[in-house]
Amino acid sequence: MEDFYTAIAVFCGAVAGIVIPLLGGRLMARSFPVSRFRLDRIGALLGEEGFGPVSHIVTGGLEGALFGGCIIGAMLLAKRGYGISAKP
Repeated sequence: MEDFYTAIAVFCGAVAGIVIPLLGGRLMARSFPVSRFRLDRIGALLGEEGFGPVSHIVTGGLEGALFGGCIIGAMLLAKRGYGISAKP
């Protein structure tokens, strides 16, 4: 059942990560302008010049999926550490 919870969290995170750029918002990907990590190459992989709208949507979905999966994963690990069952 824990795998099901994790899959749901990953899916919901991915959907939220996709919807945010579609509505004009931005996630963490562009929050560090002085970083040496360049996101322009992701756009090139997706057929864009620079970090365009498709790149925002794809990276937003990945970022949201990772966030959701890591949050639920940490919660499940904490429950195991305290000996609490994940059953409702």
